[in-house]
Amino acid sequence: MSKIKLLLCDIDGTLTGANGRGHSARLLPLLLQLKARGAIIGLVTGRETLSARVVHRLFDLNGPIVGENGAEIILDPAANEWDARRGGGLASSRIATLAKKIADCGLLEHLRMDVEKKHMLTLFHKTFPRHRPEELPVWSRRVASALQEDLADLEITYSSAAIDISARGTNKGRGIELVCEALQIAPHTVAFVGDSNNDQAAFDFVRRSGGELAFVGTDPAVKKSLHDYPRVYFAQRYASEGAADFFQYLLEHNDY
Repeated sequence: MSKIKLLLCDIDGTLTGANGRGHSARLLPLLLQLKARGAIIGLVTGRETLSARVVHRLFDLNGPIVGENGAEIILDPAANEWDARRGGGLASSRIATLAKKIADCGLLEHLRMDVEKKHMLTLFHKTFPRHRPEELPVWSRRVASALQEDLADLEITYSSAAIDISARGTNKGRGIELVCEALQIAPHTVAFVGDSNNDQAAFDFVRRSGGELAFVGTDPAVKKSLHDYPRVYFAQRYASEGAADFFQYLLEHNDY
């Protein structure tokens, strides 16, 4: 394994449990060890940057935040967590139009909108966090059907928690690419750990670049898409326990 300089982690279902709550007690000690060996550790998430900042502080991370699936980027939150730059995203007027179409189709009888997002539209099932994550692909297809006329310039993905509607070309992979360019980090020295469909663009970018990947989810389609890449860690446990296993693996096998 080549030296990993930048370790990037999804939040929900990766650093947290599958329902976005709790985390492995092993995470913080392992992250501290990785930082002590020189790793830069950051977040790549569909969450808005305000919520991501809280997680960044909780784990005392030293790397960037890519928020709203790449629409906002904070390169050095430890120095200035309010210095966010745009990485793309939807205009507020476009979000309002899409929200109206979703409402007109009756989907809001079952789904609710995340009003904190500024550059994308996120939908949670009304039973969240007691929802069934395996049902989100079905709801994602229903949302795509409601927005059929708009799909040419949208990316509709789902995580273990929610359905995300982003501008086409604004995604976690592009966010990681922008971070690498800004921080002058070679993409092949990046490791990314994620768990779900909305991590696919990040998996794809790091894979094309020759970096390290870890999959800690249960989605069979995402897992299948990674099977022919030799530099993937498939965790035996899921969510934050699987992430902790991967961090331990990095400590034991990475050339720090």
